[in-house]
This record gives sequence, structure tokens and C-alpha cells, in this order.
Amino acid sequence: MLDSIKSARVWGYSRTTAPGKSALISLANGDPLLIEQKVGAGRVIFFSTSADRDWNDLPVKTAYLPLIQSLTNYLAGGKRGAMDPGITVGNPKEFSLPPSYVGKSLKIIKPDKQDVEIPLAPDKDRASATFQESDRAGIYRLSLPVGGEKESGMPLLYAANSPFLESRLDEISESELQAKLKPISVEVISIDSLQQGGKRMDLALPLLGLLIVTLLTEGLAGTTHLTRSCEKDPYASLRSIVSCNVLLSTPPHVDFARLASEIFEQLQTESFSNLLEDS
Repeated sequence: MLDSIKSARVWGYSRTTAPGKSALISLANGDPLLIEQKVGAGRVIFFSTSADRDWNDLPVKTAYLPLIQSLTNYLAGGKRGAMDPGITVGNPKEFSLPPSYVGKSLKIIKPDKQDVEIPLAPDKDRASATFQESDRAGIYRLSLPVGGEKESGMPLLYAANSPFLESRLDEISESELQAKLKPISVEVISIDSLQQGGKRMDLALPLLGLLIVTLLTEGLAGTTHLTRSCEKDPYASLRSIVSCNVLLSTPPHVDFARLASEIFEQLQTESFSNLLEDS
């Protein structure tokens, strides 16, 4: 945590002086960054830079959130170091209380507001319990019997944090990536290969072949459908005469001279409008 704070960059802050030894954190030039001042029975913490990224990059450091949580707990009257470090989601949480709590129940309020009670059993000279349902990320609050808060000295909340790997900014290794994506076959391309253009494949010929196959398939399907229609009723429509003539020119059973004669007779007996509707 200390290394994370030391690596932070601050390019803007309010210059001030720290009376006595109240500077908790100082910059490289000696100017105070975090100052504590006692006022009556309370305390005041002054943070000389911004709480966002306008003047510094602290918010993107891993120590930022624990720092703010610890300062909040400290200003609220907690003791230094009394902040529960929390656990990883899915891991059990163990509690250890004075022996006077044996036989009592510890109430836990989950992040989804559901209450769970676990019994406290004797464990040597302490009362202990294990909570197995920390299956949701967030803040879990503890509710002790009346008057037990001061006696236990235990923080009344803890955090179930997401796994560290989900927020890790390091480059993932090839073996780790392949293990996470099993059974999918993965080929990892190095950054150097990508900068040089990576591996390229000319898709012109495969795409041209696919286009030719698609056109031939569509043409064959259309020809088959039209041939079947003409064989069923070759005199039904003027619009299909030419197509039927081409498709059925080879079969010997179709007499196109007779076909033309019958069409001419149809034109004489029916109105032209009805013929268009039929077509």
C-alpha cells in the first residue's frame, strides 16, 4: 500500500503549512499532502489536493480506496488499524469474540439486505463463528447483542471484494489465457507481430469461389422450379412462354407451333385485360 502511494503523481495542490508533526503524508518537496488537526474532542483531516483526477492520479492507485476508507473510519472515532481488511467473494469469514458471547447469535446483513444469523460456539477461550455465505461483493454489516459493540472491539462491517485478478493491470501470459479459455483453441499473437502487420490471409479467391457456388446454386434452384411449373401447365401465362420455350425446347413432347396457335385463339376469345390479370 505504501509503494502504491509513493508511486502517485501530484501536479496540483493547495500549499499550506503543517503545525508541529501533524503532516501524515508529505510530497517529495516537503509540502504536506495530508494534515491532521485536533479540534476540541474531534479531528480534522485536510487533503491538500483533489479527490479526483484533476490534480493527481491517486484515484487510479490500488491504495486510494483503502486510504479513504481508513481515514473515514478514523474520523468516525475508530482506532487506527481497526478497519477490517475484508475477504474475497466466496471465501468464508471467521469471527472471534470474547467468551461471554458463547451461545449467542451474530446477525449479518448482506449487501442485498438479507439477514442471516449464525451461532457463536466456544473455541478455547473465545467465542467463534464462521460465515460461509459471502457470495456477493459488497459491504456486510454485523449486528451484535445490545451493549456488545464496545466489549468486542470488532469492526461492525467488512467487505467482500472481487477477486484481485479481475482488477489486475498486468499483461496476461499466453499459458494463463489458454487455460482460462479451454476448451477453445487459442492462438496468441505477440504485440511485435501486430505492430509488424500480423498474419494476413488473402480472402479474394475463397470469397470469389463462395460467390460462384452461391450463384450456381440459386440458378439451379430457380431453373428447377420453373421447369416443374412449365411441365405442369405450359400454357398458363404469356409471361412464362419464353422461359418455358427455352426450358422445354429439348423435350420432344412439346409442340411450340401448336402452342402458338392456341395462344392466338385465346387472344381472340378473351379480353386483353383478363389475359393480363392471368399473366
